Amino acid sequence: MHSFRIGRWHGCMETQRDTRNMKRKALMTTTALAFAGAMAAGSASAADMLSVGVGGYMEQWVGFVDRSDSANDAVEGGIDQWSDSEIFFRGKLEADNGLTFSVKVELEGNTAGDQIDESQLTIGGSFGQIVLGTEDHPAALMHYGNQDVGVGYCGDSGWTGVTGCSRNGEMGLGTNGWIVGGDEQKIAYYTPRISGVQFGAAYIPDHTAEDSNGTPNGNNNDGFSVAVNLKHDLGDTNVAASAGHYQVSNDGGDDQTWTNFGLRVGFGAFGFNVAYAEHEDGDGDDMDTGDYNLTSAGAKYSDGPMAVSLTHMMGEADNGEEGNVTMLSLAYTLAPGVASKTSVIAGEQGTVDGTAFVTGIAVGF
Repeated sequence: MHSFRIGRWHGCMETQRDTRNMKRKALMTTTALAFAGAMAAGSASAADMLSVGVGGYMEQWVGFVDRSDSANDAVEGGIDQWSDSEIFFRGKLEADNGLTFSVKVELEGNTAGDQIDESQLTIGGSFGQIVLGTEDHPAALMHYGNQDVGVGYCGDSGWTGVTGCSRNGEMGLGTNGWIVGGDEQKIAYYTPRISGVQFGAAYIPDHTAEDSNGTPNGNNNDGFSVAVNLKHDLGDTNVAASAGHYQVSNDGGDDQTWTNFGLRVGFGAFGFNVAYAEHEDGDGDDMDTGDYNLTSAGAKYSDGPMAVSLTHMMGEADNGEEGNVTMLSLAYTLAPGVASKTSVIAGEQGTVDGTAFVTGIAVGF
């Protein structure tokens, strides 16, 4: 296991609960002070109302996969067509006192679970930003992972059956260092970026209630997320680094923790990246693979409307299961907001291995 692995919390449950309460109170106090300062600054002009615009994206993919499973002869490949689309409703208002108020609601076009993906309110000012609602947590939003220009390691990438967003059977290989969790109701605060450095923290009252308003249950399933990242440009060279931690409590068991690190370096048209993430499983969880870690590295080249990327990711679980996936992708801009994307994927995990060729059109509006 990696030298900076985060260990499980040990000791009595009372000590864990006291520690969580202290962290929760500290975050709530900081957010409350920032919120009070924002409200004390004044109100927007009565003549101005927040207006909402429409945006979004649509992706249509066609692919072929050759997949096998030594433990299941029925698993085969084939040809498929996938769709992914969302409609964004966004609005922003700047008050006379300098405060900004923005809203965002994301409507799923191809839903398999919830119709509304995320909805949030953001209050911004010289103090930073306060975000209320369903949005990814800081350790996910502020992370610098792989820069794939094709179908990606998450979302629509599950063609081979060894990668995707899942953190159960796929050991989180689809995360490229991006930490799980996301659309739970939360309270988040982000500092202004000072000398290239920004810090973010969030408190999640109930990590089991995604996109829903539940009755308070004693905060026995709460969580928190903290992250910091750095961006610095020097001529044609740019460097970005990130570190994040996400932790949730479990009834009757140890907390679950996720930790990630990312680094990107760019030299003109070339970009290079490495990322690391690990998960410590809490007692009583039903995850198939328990503790695991993953490491990824990649390179990207851009020239006008064309971009190409090559990335590789490998993961290892404490139960001995291993997996890896390699992706070569090409993107070409056909028109403003319209790009053709193609990926060749090869991967294996446990008894499953597969290759895939995927091509599609991505339209942003």
